[in-house]
Amino acid sequence: PMTDTMIPLIKEITGDVRVRILYNQWTSWQEQASVPEPPRSHSAMRAHIGDRLQTAGIDLSRIDFAEAPYLFGAIQDPGPVFLRADGGKRAIADFSSSHPVAMISHLDRLLTKDLGVSVLSSEMLSDGGNRQCNGRGTMLVGGAFDDKINNGMTRAAMEAEYRRMQGVEKVIWLERGPREEDTGRLEGGLWGIGTGGHIDEFCRFVDASTVILAEVPPAERTLSAIHAETHRRMEENFVVLEAARDIDGGLFRILRAPTAHLMTHKTEYASLTPIERFWFEGAAENEEIEFCLPASYLNFVIANGVVVTSKYWRSGMDEKIRIRDAEGLAAVQAAFPDRRVVQIDAMPLLHDGAGIHCYTRNQPFAFARSA
Repeated sequence: PMTDTMIPLIKEITGDVRVRILYNQWTSWQEQASVPEPPRSHSAMRAHIGDRLQTAGIDLSRIDFAEAPYLFGAIQDPGPVFLRADGGKRAIADFSSSHPVAMISHLDRLLTKDLGVSVLSSEMLSDGGNRQCNGRGTMLVGGAFDDKINNGMTRAAMEAEYRRMQGVEKVIWLERGPREEDTGRLEGGLWGIGTGGHIDEFCRFVDASTVILAEVPPAERTLSAIHAETHRRMEENFVVLEAARDIDGGLFRILRAPTAHLMTHKTEYASLTPIERFWFEGAAENEEIEFCLPASYLNFVIANGVVVTSKYWRSGMDEKIRIRDAEGLAAVQAAFPDRRVVQIDAMPLLHDGAGIHCYTRNQPFAFARSA
């Protein structure tokens, strides 16, 4: 269950930030598909969630609840992108969404309609997980993903729209994410169910002049065609970052973090629900599906004084996964020496093709806080 990850995440960050939980009357896509009428009231669902949180030792005074109009999956992509101007004026950058459910594109407006913020709209498709800003006028974007969803739109045109919508002065185009993060059939008979190249899976800003980029450890670069391709892509991105400059002409400091060990899961296609079959278009009815779990240590959540990243090892798993978790934690901690960095088990989210950052959205204060 995804709550096995989300409840520990909420517990870790509530000491540093308030948390607004978006909830619905259904517990999953599968339940909504099988029970189209609301199976419970909003108040009953809110009470159920509150009981779960209290049982986990979470202070409910740090929690706000907001009714979501429908299930939406990872809030990072269609959720509100807050903009802040001088004088505390706020707005949201409302991009169109590449989500297969059309009404998801309007989710950000619905969630902010009572906040008194204005809306800046764009017809360009853009997922929140594919943009990273440094807060000083520079944005990182996963180029291959944006090219795919905005077929026919030039990068110059997309860049102009990012400038208009988010006030950035410079866009740095990285290319592809890890191969195991792609969707569809991959090498070696494997399948991919990841984001297809969202930048928050492989490259993040640490501060205004520092980025952290995924790196395939040397001993694994020739283990398989997937490992080799991920290595090629990450080094291609490294070359781009090495040559990049911020808006003042300064170089970026580039840190590296190990990719997670390649993990897979097997299931029978015939056992999947229609919703789950979305990932495996073209599979045979009698096919055994083996898909990559899109793990990453860089899909972390920053919540003021704490950074929450992922771990994947569980009792009975290969010891090398536990060791890699420790290496991933060390890399993220080195990037944030002045913050508390913790790991939580993010394995449940991988089965939905995402990570912990994908299920969060940051809302800034109206005015910048002094240090």
